[in-house]
Amino acid sequence: SSGQDSSGQDSAADFDSSFLAQPLPAKVLKSLFDRLDISVQLGALTQACEQAQTSLTDAAPAKRFSFIAHTLKLQGVQAAQLRWSRFDQRRLPALIFYQGEWQLIEQGNDGQLTLTNEAGACSHLGEQALEEAIVLWLRTPPKREQSSVFSLKGNIAARIVFTEMFKTRRWLVDIIIATVIINFLAVATSIFAMQVYDRVVPTLAYATLTTLVTGMFIVLSLDWLLKTVRARTLDSVSCAVDKAVSQQVFDHVTHLQLDTRPRSLGTLAAQVGGLDSVRQFFSSGVVFALVDMPFALFFIAFIAIIGGPIGWVYLLLLPIAAILGWVTQKRLRRLLKEQMMRSNERQGLLVDVIQGAESIRASNANWRFSTQWQEITATISRYNIRQKAISNFATVTTGSLSTAAYVCAIVVGVGQIEAGNLTMGALIACSILGGRVIAPVAQGIQYLSQWQSVAQALDMVNQVLLLDNERRVDQNLLLPEQTPDNLGLEGLTFSYPESPVRQLNIDALTFKAGERVVLLGAVG
Repeated sequence: SSGQDSSGQDSAADFDSSFLAQPLPAKVLKSLFDRLDISVQLGALTQACEQAQTSLTDAAPAKRFSFIAHTLKLQGVQAAQLRWSRFDQRRLPALIFYQGEWQLIEQGNDGQLTLTNEAGACSHLGEQALEEAIVLWLRTPPKREQSSVFSLKGNIAARIVFTEMFKTRRWLVDIIIATVIINFLAVATSIFAMQVYDRVVPTLAYATLTTLVTGMFIVLSLDWLLKTVRARTLDSVSCAVDKAVSQQVFDHVTHLQLDTRPRSLGTLAAQVGGLDSVRQFFSSGVVFALVDMPFALFFIAFIAIIGGPIGWVYLLLLPIAAILGWVTQKRLRRLLKEQMMRSNERQGLLVDVIQGAESIRASNANWRFSTQWQEITATISRYNIRQKAISNFATVTTGSLSTAAYVCAIVVGVGQIEAGNLTMGALIACSILGGRVIAPVAQGIQYLSQWQSVAQALDMVNQVLLLDNERRVDQNLLLPEQTPDNLGLEGLTFSYPESPVRQLNIDALTFKAGERVVLLGAVG
């Protein structure tokens, strides 16, 4: 009996010593990197493996791999070493030490385990043959898709918002019709000024002035009515959309799998709260600005009809303003994303601290959370200063462009008056219409900046909607006619997210009616 125990210990010691002395083969490690989509050159990997074996001969394989990862500058790649009996096979592929050498182990399509050694020879084994083998599993950083341009495709939150917005398109037709009439009525102001300066002032024709003023009062009344109706229509639509979308997001959050939720409940709440910025964006004048933008060309054409060459002045302004808007939103895109992420972290920290105030005070950890709050706040302040600088630059530059366009239009108009091709009233009418060209362009640049914040908010909400629910969409629940006498489970396994350790492994579990069953783990 004692001899068998001694023999067993000696064999285990021999196994461990050979396991520690065996170097990590570069070819097998390269195959694992390829499976994990990690780009590494075989020559550099071979050299790193040789250096690790020379410098850390008696070290554990996980420590040698850390040396290799540091040498190859692999960011976020870590190794975990454990027995096969504790390993969660859903985390394959990995490296396994079997029959005195490191091999690549994968899950085959037929459910069998496939081992590939350094020579490229493959073998198929069952799970029981690997019970005492050592596994080296690699944890890779989660892949984040960096999208330079916001896209509706694949974004669940954006699709829900726009689907609810355009479920009934009657409101959009009403707003477009109202906006078209409002922009046509805007031409009446310039015509009024032109007629007054060209006909009323030289001849003091007060009857004509009375008629023109009466017509302008009618135009202003109609303009006020249309703008009021248009604003109320958009407000009612935005409220209906917010109600429907927020309800869908709330229902999704309440049915999330508990193990897939973010660790910070405050961060989760901040992500869901991003819908407020989306609602405010669409309930503001953004729709008006988008509809007004095409009419900038209409006003330029009308200026060209009245003032001739003056139309070229405002036509040249459009591409300059468009380039300014493109540069502004490109600079703000990444900045706003980082700022929103840090703002969500701060919101999450606040909620977590309030929720766990008793434990924090009992542990005397107030200083730690206070320091973290100060660091996050300082970072947000830096982002906010940079964002304000970019936005102010765009606003000031647009205002300067507007003034420059006005001055150039006056200069060109004076030349046309001298040549006899333009009247004083026509020049004033062109300057009034020029303001109608510049206003939507300036608003468009501001809305481009706001759209970056909305796009980031939609991405944050989309991350919540991508989390798994307790029930699948295509899952149908069954309601038995009679209460079952027992319930049974087979193949019950559990492991924590991003962990290769199998915490729970039960082949079969049966509950009979009326029984009280307790599952006890290692901690009792």
